[in-house]
Amino acid sequence: MRYKGRFRPSELLCDRTLQWVPLEICSRLLRSNGDKFTVFLPDLPPATMQTWTDLLLLVDGQIVSCAQIDCLTPGLQELLNSESVQEKLDSFAKLIGCGMTRLLVYLPELQS
Repeated sequence: MRYKGRFRPSELLCDRTLQWVPLEICSRLLRSNGDKFTVFLPDLPPATMQTWTDLLLLVDGQIVSCAQIDCLTPGLQELLNSESVQEKLDSFAKLIGCGMTRLLVYLPELQS
């Protein structure tokens, strides 16, 4: 982590809130905690992570929110509700976190 001090502005990401914190504050908190795992912004609420229902999908050239699957054909609704597709979408939502809310997901399974 010390190499980051050579770059300006130097910041570290708080694991709990997913917000950037100045390195000087992080260093002080780490030293006071014996260089153990430290939450840099403990007073702020944790970041809200996305679930697969928050994602936008590209389905046959149209952008559809997963929350609006009722507007899809019954076959696509069934496919989107399948365990394998939901697992893919859920793992993707967890990987991108909360900062990528306008990202569009393309799955070949949802194309005709």
